Amino acid sequence: MTGSRVRLGSLASGHRMREIKRTGPGCGLSGEYLKAALTGLVAGYCLALVLGRSVWLDMRVTTGHVIPIFAACFVLFIRVRKRPIRLTPFLLLELLAAVLLFSTYGFSSATLLIVPAGLFREGFHLSSLSLLKIDLFLLCFLGVANAVWIYHAVTRGRRRNGNKRARGESARSENKGAATNVVAG
Repeated sequence: MTGSRVRLGSLASGHRMREIKRTGPGCGLSGEYLKAALTGLVAGYCLALVLGRSVWLDMRVTTGHVIPIFAACFVLFIRVRKRPIRLTPFLLLELLAAVLLFSTYGFSSATLLIVPAGLFREGFHLSSLSLLKIDLFLLCFLGVANAVWIYHAVTRGRRRNGNKRARGESARSENKGAATNVVAG
């Protein structure tokens, strides 16, 4: 339904009708779903790291399954909540994941290459891929996702500030015109 138009307002209330042009499938919600899935992946990874420390639980449950389950839950949560996910909680979750990884498994390069890839491979049933390929994919995917998300957050902030400035200047010019009309009249 590309290019559909949505009417806001009602004729009964006497307000002027406004039209907003929507473009593309999902009309911007697909980006929110991707952000929700990414946030869910990181949150699930944090929980999987914590659950993986329990030998008893790790022997009975595949702790890697927490990752896709959390991703699906976050997408459903966004579907119901209908509010965007902010950048700050996501970055805090990434920081928490890094702190959990370093505090529980240490700074050994071998461990840091095995644990994240092993959890994702276990959770998504990717046993045919090597740990190195999964590590490279995770590194590239998270790097690109962070860059895009930060870029959109920065540009959205600039657009909002620009719109506020434009509205403020037009309101000031209207007020000046009204003030001169009153004085002159």
